[in-house]
Amino acid sequence: SLTEIYRKISSRWSPYIETVYGVLSENGHSLAINEFIQKPACLSYPTKELSEMRSLTLEDFILKMRTLSEKEALIFLLQLCEALENISELSLVHGDVSPQNILLTDVLPLNSQKQQPTSSTGKSITELCRNVAVKLIDFDIAREEKGSHHMVTTVAGTNPYAAPEILDYQTPTDRVDIYSLGCVFAFMLTGKSPKQMSREEFQSSLSKSVRKIFPLFCPLPQCLFRNFFTYCQVFGVENHWKYVFFP
Repeated sequence: SLTEIYRKISSRWSPYIETVYGVLSENGHSLAINEFIQKPACLSYPTKELSEMRSLTLEDFILKMRTLSEKEALIFLLQLCEALENISELSLVHGDVSPQNILLTDVLPLNSQKQQPTSSTGKSITELCRNVAVKLIDFDIAREEKGSHHMVTTVAGTNPYAAPEILDYQTPTDRVDIYSLGCVFAFMLTGKSPKQMSREEFQSSLSKSVRKIFPLFCPLPQCLFRNFFTYCQVFGVENHWKYVFFP
């Protein structure tokens, strides 16, 4: 049940997952008590609409402000890997990893007291990633992993980012979140899901190094996380991503 899923999530803390403080249940109704994730105070917002928003989704940032550099996108991607690894360890599938369900917020305050990290090439980690982190939210369609015999009766998810298994009523596993994560990675770089571009447009918009990453969205999650940490070397942040992300 959704109540049990939120209780599971409340037992685990990650800087990249919306914190669930607890679940209240009465007369068959349940209410999850979640943290409020405020938009980054360090950013300058170019429009009144953005200035008045209390929270900032990744979708709004990309479509109304700018796309990310490859290094910025990779750093946010690693943060989302950390989030999904925690969810997978709870035997849960998020089921709707999309730009609308990722919020930007200020990094934890303790990080700001540390010396600014630099990459192996001697260049500073970007201003955005030094001050801003991502958080995965909205577990309303999350579900427990099921065996292959389980019948799926409801399609759920955000179409441009949903895995084929979701749209074809197949049994969801944590691989569907990995597939969606790949679509989100492409969106951070191009402003579109790969489903919204031709193959030629998609490949021409990415560097050769980044194109090598996308086949990694097919393996099991533990392979994915390990391979992404290896691929940090391509961008010169191999020894610094934890330093940047964790207090």
